[in-house]
Parts: sequence; C-alpha cells; structure tokens
Amino acid sequence: MSIRDSSQGERRSEPNLDALRVALAQEQARQHLTLEDLSTRTGLSRTSIWNLTNGEFVGKLLTWYALAQALDVPLCYFAQALELPMGQYMPPYHRS
Repeated sequence: MSIRDSSQGERRSEPNLDALRVALAQEQARQHLTLEDLSTRTGLSRTSIWNLTNGEFVGKLLTWYALAQALDVPLCYFAQALELPMGQYMPPYHRS
C-alpha cells in the first residue's frame, strides 16, 4: 500500500503513526485528562489507552472514534495526523 504525501507529491509506504500517537497524547495533556478520565469517557481500559499513546498498538477505527468523542475533537483530526510527512506532528486542536 502506498500513501501520497500531499506536501511533497511523493508516495510513501506507511502512515505517520508517530503523529497519530502524539496527537492523542497532546490532546489528552491539553485537556489535563488522566488515563482514568479517558477510560471512563471511552469505556476503553487504561492499558489500551496507554498502549495507543505509547505506540504499542494502533487500534481500530471504532477505538479512535471513541477517543475523538471523549476528547471532543473530530475524528478527522486523528486521520489527518496519519497523512503528515514523517517527523511532523499535528498542532493542538483549536475549536473555531
């Protein structure tokens, strides 16, 4: 599978999973939420959230949907992180 890097017009073989992980961690920190807070809001275990935040596993779409709902960010915020060039990260989410 190949993904187009829109900033360069090049194709790359992998999504930017680091940016996805960082987007979750920074949004959790921005809202001053603990693993317990996110677990309560999502119904996910603290271990699962920790594993996602630390890159132990990627998770399923429904997992990311639950996290987006719990953090009150659009799911596309996380999806956009996947498309960033390697080494780049999402800015914190700001509601307009």
